[in-house]
Amino acid sequence: MSAPATRGAAGARAARLLRWYPEAWRSRYGEEFTELLIADIAERPRARSRTADVLRHQTRLAVAACAAMAVFLAAGGAWIADRTPRPGSLFHPGAIDVAGLAVMTLALAVGQQAARRARAAGR
Repeated sequence: MSAPATRGAAGARAARLLRWYPEAWRSRYGEEFTELLIADIAERPRARSRTADVLRHQTRLAVAACAAMAVFLAAGGAWIADRTPRPGSLFHPGAIDVAGLAVMTLALAVGQQAARRARAAGR
């Protein structure tokens, strides 16, 4: 197989692996990561561990995002639960805050489900 054809096949495989990452991450790091994957595919064309490594990394990112959101939700919930008036306080929790936390809780549940699916796919 010629070098351009191999690079094309390796590029297609790298693009498939890159789809596991969120769009924002791909737009920032995608080009560099794709080049790294293409080089690894050229060096180790049949390495199953590469796919597992990519999925493991994506799972770690998803778990970290879920953990950060859980901490944020806990802090927001504590702020709403503590309705103690403070002198000079400009902010008071209201219905919009409760609704916002409800939406973020739903987003956390969806994120956790996606992380579980990614983890199961990587096994």
